[in-house]
Amino acid sequence: MGVPHDQLRKSRISPYENYQFQKIAVYAGTTQLDQATLISIAQSRPKWQIHVLGRIRKISPHAPGNLIFYSELPFNEVLDFVAHADIGLAPYIDRLGIQYQTTNSNRMLLYRYHALPILGPDRLCDPNLPSIIGRSDPNALDRCEAMLRQPEEIQGWPELALALSQNGATEPPTNASYEPKMSL
Repeated sequence: MGVPHDQLRKSRISPYENYQFQKIAVYAGTTQLDQATLISIAQSRPKWQIHVLGRIRKISPHAPGNLIFYSELPFNEVLDFVAHADIGLAPYIDRLGIQYQTTNSNRMLLYRYHALPILGPDRLCDPNLPSIIGRSDPNALDRCEAMLRQPEEIQGWPELALALSQNGATEPPTNASYEPKMSL
């Protein structure tokens, strides 16, 4: 979704200095953040170092020490964090409509491009995308730790433009709840 492939394919330098942790998880961007879920994940996995990239208005005083918060970062730095992480987090507020994030979120596409197992709400799960693991699975965190990375080919702008231009004509609904106003 608008990220040139030549930027993704560059050799990335790891931003992680402390390798005493069992796994490195990243949450790149804070849109739709369910902070209570993020804290719960961090508390249940103290051997994970979790990097949260993006602005948060107020960080909970209950946030454990394995959560590291950053503000907004340049995109190339975000790429470094994602490319060298073990797990991608999507601790979204679980509500109707969040499913669009699976295929339309730059964050999710970056995780998928870098073959990270992704932990998120069950609504994100899709049988065609086995890398996305629903939080309600009692073995979700263990599955994230054990999953083998299998890179996905993510479409770039040329493929997206071609797909959009191949769409057929859009027909308005025939059973509208109101009469559309016509203006000339």
